[in-house]
Amino acid sequence: MGYGARPFPFNSEGGDLIVATLKIYNKQGCYDKMYTRKKILHFFTEDHKIDPILFGCTGVDRNDIEGSMAAVSSRFNKNFGIQLYHFVVSIDCKELDSRAAASILGRRIIDQIGEKYQAVYAVHEFKTHIELHIAFNPVSFLDGVEYQSNNDSINVLQNFIQGLLDRYGIILYLI
Repeated sequence: MGYGARPFPFNSEGGDLIVATLKIYNKQGCYDKMYTRKKILHFFTEDHKIDPILFGCTGVDRNDIEGSMAAVSSRFNKNFGIQLYHFVVSIDCKELDSRAAASILGRRIIDQIGEKYQAVYAVHEFKTHIELHIAFNPVSFLDGVEYQSNNDSINVLQNFIQGLLDRYGIILYLI
C-alpha cells in the first residue's frame, strides 16, 4: 500500500463510496518567492469568490493577510525559502451538502494550525464539488521556528483532517 493509501472502503449498506481528497500544493521551488504568497492569498480570498461565512483566519489582520504574514517572517528574518503552505480538501457536493459544514471544517483546521502559525481558509463552491483551501505562514509567530513539511507532518495533517471528516462518514485520500 502506497504512501497515504487506505484500504478501499466499502459501504456496508451498498451505498456509494464517500470520498474527499487532500492535495498539498507545495512543491520544491514553487512557493519560495515573496510575490507567490500575495498571489496565492489573493486567488482564494478574492471578494467575488468569498461569502463571509465561507472564509476565516487566525493570527492575521483580516484586511491585510499577506502583510500580517510578511511582518512575522520579517520579525524573525525568514524572508527566504517557502513563504506559504497551501493545501486543498476537495469534497463532492453531494457528500457535504452544507456550506456551513465546510466552513466549520476550515475553522477547525486553522484553529489547530493557528496554535503556532498564522492561517487562513476559504471555501470555494463549484457545481460538482466544494474546495476548502487552507494556507498558512510556515514561520511560527511564537518563536520563528519554521514548519517542517515531511512524511510525518503530512500524516499528522491527514489524520487530523480525517478525524474531522469521520463525523460525516467521508474517507480522505492524499493525492
